[in-house]
Amino acid sequence: MVRGAPDARGSPSSITQCCGHCAVAPGPAPRADFNSLRTKFLLPTALVRLHATLLSATLLAVPTAQAQSALRSAPSTRGTAEVVLSVPRPEGDTSPAPAPLKVKIDYGQPHRRGRVVAGALAADLGKVWRLGANTPTVLSTDVDLLIGGKPVAKGTYVLWAETSASGPWTLIVSSDPGGDYKQASDVARVPLTSRTLADPIESLTISLVPGPEGAPRGDLRIMWGTREFTTTWALK
Repeated sequence: MVRGAPDARGSPSSITQCCGHCAVAPGPAPRADFNSLRTKFLLPTALVRLHATLLSATLLAVPTAQAQSALRSAPSTRGTAEVVLSVPRPEGDTSPAPAPLKVKIDYGQPHRRGRVVAGALAADLGKVWRLGANTPTVLSTDVDLLIGGKPVAKGTYVLWAETSASGPWTLIVSSDPGGDYKQASDVARVPLTSRTLADPIESLTISLVPGPEGAPRGDLRIMWGTREFTTTWALK
């Protein structure tokens, strides 16, 4: 057995060299190697814990059969009417087609569900109604329009209806995005043509009907219960 030479301070080093079978003298713990091992094994452990947490969150987001049986549907749905306007290209132009332009109405869609509806529920007749359920009815247009002959510049608006139990209605285009009607924000007031429907419509339906052969004009129709209201839309 050959012991190591004394270190700079004159004391034997903690390293023991040997030949054959011999015991190794104890020395200071190899901290660098220990930290490497800890890093090597703790990082995967942390990842496993992270995956377990994400898995638990995913499982919690999926209702169990018992919890799912307690779910209830909202009484109204969402409705959308949309006209897509394609932009023509000059003959021989092989560049990518430009994005189409759109006119869109998005609204909360209430349902009759056995109630008496004459264009709106009785509680909403004779007043300015939001023309839908829960949230404002929004018109967004990428082009300048004429609605019932009234100019409406491209942009985003809220639609309202001044209703009547038996007489004509008026469609109101408002620039105020809030939830309360403000007459000062009226952009256009459009008289609506009405007719009585033989078969009641179950769900409020707002339609943008395009003209024949792709003409950029047509009808804007509002139907619910026993009444239908109509005006025109067209590019300005």
